Amino acid sequence: PDFWEVTEKEDPSDILSEFSSIVKNKLFYTDASEKVIVLPSEKNDKVIFRVLNLDGIYPDNLKQRDTDITIVPHFSFEKIDKIDFIEKGHSLYIFDRKTVDIITNEYDYPSAEYLSKFLEENGIKTYIKSDIDRKSENIIVLGGHKAEKTGEITENILNSEEKKNLEKEGYKNIFCKKKNNQKIVVVAGNDRENTKIAAEQFKNRILRYFENIKAVQIELDDFDIKDLDKMKEMGVNTIFLRVFDYDGGGVYFRTDKAPVIKDLLKEVIREAKKRNIDVYAWMTTLNMPWVLKEHEDWAVLDNEHNPNTNWYERVSPFVPEFQDYLISLYRDLASYEIEGIMFQDDLYLAENEDFSKWAEEEYKKEFGKNIDPENPQWSIWKSQKLLNLAKRIIEESKKVNPNLKFVLDTYYDSVIDVNDGIEWFSQDIVGAKEYFDYFAIMSYHRQIAEENDFSIEESLRYLEDISSRARRILGDKAIMKIQICKFDTYNILPDSEINKAFFSIFKGGVPNICLYYYRDDIPFELFKRYFSTAS
Repeated sequence: PDFWEVTEKEDPSDILSEFSSIVKNKLFYTDASEKVIVLPSEKNDKVIFRVLNLDGIYPDNLKQRDTDITIVPHFSFEKIDKIDFIEKGHSLYIFDRKTVDIITNEYDYPSAEYLSKFLEENGIKTYIKSDIDRKSENIIVLGGHKAEKTGEITENILNSEEKKNLEKEGYKNIFCKKKNNQKIVVVAGNDRENTKIAAEQFKNRILRYFENIKAVQIELDDFDIKDLDKMKEMGVNTIFLRVFDYDGGGVYFRTDKAPVIKDLLKEVIREAKKRNIDVYAWMTTLNMPWVLKEHEDWAVLDNEHNPNTNWYERVSPFVPEFQDYLISLYRDLASYEIEGIMFQDDLYLAENEDFSKWAEEEYKKEFGKNIDPENPQWSIWKSQKLLNLAKRIIEESKKVNPNLKFVLDTYYDSVIDVNDGIEWFSQDIVGAKEYFDYFAIMSYHRQIAEENDFSIEESLRYLEDISSRARRILGDKAIMKIQICKFDTYNILPDSEINKAFFSIFKGGVPNICLYYYRDDIPFELFKRYFSTAS
């Protein structure tokens, strides 16, 4: 309904019972200390939530009380800073519903209608238009750069390489872009029939581009294909699948560049596609024991010229032959029908690394002097070199699979203080924004508590700060990873603790979530509640 008033009842429980049919699907959740009821309605592009405090509400004794409430609505996420009470003792919240403008000409109008119906069925409001509105945040453009009317729009969106690809293969690709803070998808073919084929073929990818990430990170030791059914029911739309062996035995995809344990990736992709779940290959970068076994002198060295054996033992990113090898290995991985690739958290150099001959020679060649670890220039230079390597990997991989997205496993320290990230890990997340589509922030609250001498409660509250900073620095590219088990015993954490982690992250403003890591004994109903709400 557009308007709702409190119904006079003798007992608050009667009110709760009367509206239980509305709230039973848990389209939202609150952290209110008092018992509340939330009534959803919709008008135009607005989603309206009326929040009624149930405690102490009687016909002659309506009470207004301040309540700290965070709501994760079905359509979009927005932080609630305050409550404005209106008549009858209940509160009113209004959210902008997530909308997408579909830009089309008359020839591609059937494709526009098809996509509009599909997106509307999945909770996204659509408008079919003939031109781009500068105020629109989410846009689909139908038609290539030579199409009538819409061609000029596409011409300004795509680069020359993408236009060549479009002319050559047409409906085989879509193009997901971000320009002037607008998310834009170009869907086109060599003729209008091909545009319709592309719309049908890529409809789920288009939907996903405008959805929030609801992911789980998967260790192969605890994974069974049948778990995908459970994930789908839970509301998961993305998985990050480890495709390398921690012990250095090789990889889980087809290649002649590294030892192949088994091609598990192909099977997972096939089954995930049946369930409309995106697969990202979670892949190592510098930590490759099989390479170091053949080339011990390629190792990253500390300032005493010793390999780092306390953490990841890595190959130096300054070895030209290794750079070429790494790119060729990633090109093989890119040949799979994956949504993207997540770089493992081993693409870093600590503040006392790298003093290998490869790094020393390159530094001296560029600056005409030896490395001075006390000079800030040293850390900045290393971070730029790692970014250059990442850029090459991404560019070469996209030559194989143009639609690939890339995710960087990110240390929370790099979010709290960007300069610390550069100094401690040579990880420049501001510079990396140009190349990576997402940043998976390792916001593991138990680990954070241990590293900072926090209590668990302090660490959980700290997640809000990390989330807030991530939102400010990275925008919608931020993904917050939630720790769901102890890293020493692997026991699942209490529901109440995980619950607080979710709320702290949502309060900070990041709606993209990844559980680390998937277990078959996870609290299914708890995650289903959250993943079914944060669309």
